[in-house]
Amino acid sequence: MKKLLLLSFLAISLSATSQTQTAYCDMMATNFWGGRNVYIILDFGSLAYGTINNDDDTSMKFSGYVDALNYMAGLGWSVRDTYSLTEGKSKVLHFLLEKKVTDSNDILYGLHILKKERNEKRQQYKRGSNGDDIY
Repeated sequence: MKKLLLLSFLAISLSATSQTQTAYCDMMATNFWGGRNVYIILDFGSLAYGTINNDDDTSMKFSGYVDALNYMAGLGWSVRDTYSLTEGKSKVLHFLLEKKVTDSNDILYGLHILKKERNEKRQQYKRGSNGDDIY
């Protein structure tokens, strides 16, 4: 009876420590001026925001959206939803990615993110900064 009680306690404690949660990432992809490479920014909320970099701190180049998605799939991410927005003359595709993790340290596993300011691009176009009143 004691062995059964001990085994039950161990099984419950192991299942409690291995509970998973879902992490989300917004992968924004655009192809400025019809170039050959796709520009990718990842948004992990308050955790991280920026481009995917190589070990030498150069931005990774992806030849298409599918290449970027395959890279993220190799790290355990899957597509949950997609949508597109137009910012100025550029169309930005958003891929909402999700990943099951057991620890918050697993969210950025395998990624080297060059952090950027969220409004870095928009700061250039503040109202009236270029001589007109168009935002």
